[in-house]
Amino acid sequence: MRIGFGDEPRFDGKATLGTLSATQTAALQALLPNVADTSFGHSFPHGSVSLVADSVDVLGLPAVDLVADAQWSPETFSFSQLNVAGWGGLSVDGKASIAGALNAPRITGSGDIDVLEADSPALELIYEAAGLPFEWQQGLAGAWPAALQFVLSDGDTGAAQVLTLSGTLGEGDFDLRAEMADGLPALTTGDLRLVASLEGQADAVQSQFGFADRVLFDGPEPLVASLFVDGSATEGFEGRVALSQGGQSLSYFGDLAVAADGQISGAGTLEAQLDAGNGLAALAGAAGASLGAVDASAALRFDGTTSVVLDNISAVVGNEGVRGTLTLGRTGEMPSWSGSLETDALDAGGLAAAFFGTEALLGVAPETGPWPEGPLAADTEQRSSRGDVSINAGKVTANGVDVFGPTEFSYGWDADAINLRNLQADIGAGTLAMNVTLCCSGPLTDRTLSGRVTLAGVDLDALTPGPLASGLAGLVDGGLQFEGTGASLADVMRAMTGEGNFSVADFAATGLSPSVFPTVAAIDDPLNTDADTLETLTGLGLSQGDFTADLAQGAFTIAGGTARLANLIIEGQGGALRAA
Repeated sequence: MRIGFGDEPRFDGKATLGTLSATQTAALQALLPNVADTSFGHSFPHGSVSLVADSVDVLGLPAVDLVADAQWSPETFSFSQLNVAGWGGLSVDGKASIAGALNAPRITGSGDIDVLEADSPALELIYEAAGLPFEWQQGLAGAWPAALQFVLSDGDTGAAQVLTLSGTLGEGDFDLRAEMADGLPALTTGDLRLVASLEGQADAVQSQFGFADRVLFDGPEPLVASLFVDGSATEGFEGRVALSQGGQSLSYFGDLAVAADGQISGAGTLEAQLDAGNGLAALAGAAGASLGAVDASAALRFDGTTSVVLDNISAVVGNEGVRGTLTLGRTGEMPSWSGSLETDALDAGGLAAAFFGTEALLGVAPETGPWPEGPLAADTEQRSSRGDVSINAGKVTANGVDVFGPTEFSYGWDADAINLRNLQADIGAGTLAMNVTLCCSGPLTDRTLSGRVTLAGVDLDALTPGPLASGLAGLVDGGLQFEGTGASLADVMRAMTGEGNFSVADFAATGLSPSVFPTVAAIDDPLNTDADTLETLTGLGLSQGDFTADLAQGAFTIAGGTARLANLIIEGQGGALRAA
């Protein structure tokens, strides 16, 4: 220790310490002069301190392998070296200088800082000292560990300062530049320009921030997250936030405001260009739903995560245009989506993927039948939101062929189930109504498909395959209720149960004329007539007209995936058909 008086008033000290507990550290501090006391500064306006310690207590946490070389003068206090191998999960190697008044310090410095643990106790202290909102702390939890280089320097003019950070943040490469018009002390009140980016392997970065089950981007290209904002915390910011991978992107540009409690709100434009919209559905809480390629824009207003409005949606999903509005609110603890969407045409395959998931539609092979063997439980987590969105389509197509005319329904989901409710579709001059539910989400592999279908005044040829459609006519009314459980759609169909009935008004069957009976009766000696002649005469008799009936009725059951006609009665003109 060196103490100078007179012409050279200064204090210089050097200490080498072993391992001190919190109690021992407090005892040592009690022996040292109070450097914050103004009398100490008057007595020793210049000085230096060098401290080396195996471990000392700093703010309640042990600082391991501490090396600190500090100097001061009436103008500045500086650390020419500040090195801590471990302090509550952090390590620091840098230098810093503090100038100005105590109530408005001017801090500059540079060095390296490593966050060694995601749940670092030192981070908790820093968060508490900075007053960081708990939601922000949760959002940052996935960022660690990190290895960063920092530089805090004076700007080109006045009180301006610039902070730069670069290095690794979790699984990505991170860069940040903060231009503070009034310096670090006025960070929360002065003008601020913030530019940041994070780049890394897509799956790793998304998993790091808790999106492993809500992957927006999938592929070998790196994922880039970028941020540019300009403004102030008091007046609000304008800027752009974006995620991109190759030719895909999800971006927001517009206003941003930060409330006193840390909640972020804004109004602007959201744009999305994605090869597949599955991640968007999962992000909305509808995990398991699959969407086609998405090219969309919408006006976005949000208030934290409690209120979100997507208005003036203009999108192309798959090959079809979509328009409408979506709103996110809260019902208790669970987010709830509502809204309405319109499209000129809806692809039946796309609707099936949105209902069952893409994986469930895989595995169709001639040897296994027409139903896919893909898993219905590709996503085993319960959904994190509920929703009820009305859909209005000009038509529904399948493989480019129109199957329904104008169609409307409600697409809904909750934690356990997904459903199509109150579907009404024009088909064959009549209507089809349907409700169908897929339940239940969770770790089990089986899912239950259940529903009800009704027909009213539907042309029979709209329900039958091509060859049959040319030979049958009538208007169908009917109903069916069904239920099946299995790990795939094929399993569900093999286990399907149900029942239904139908009636066909103005029934007609071409080439099934009742006059065949008198034609056959008129054959002389039919037992001795060769088969070809009998076949020809019978065919001529059947082709003389149609079998017609005012009404055909029947009922059927489904068990083990097999439909059985229980009762069919057709009282026709000149004949009758019955089956059981």
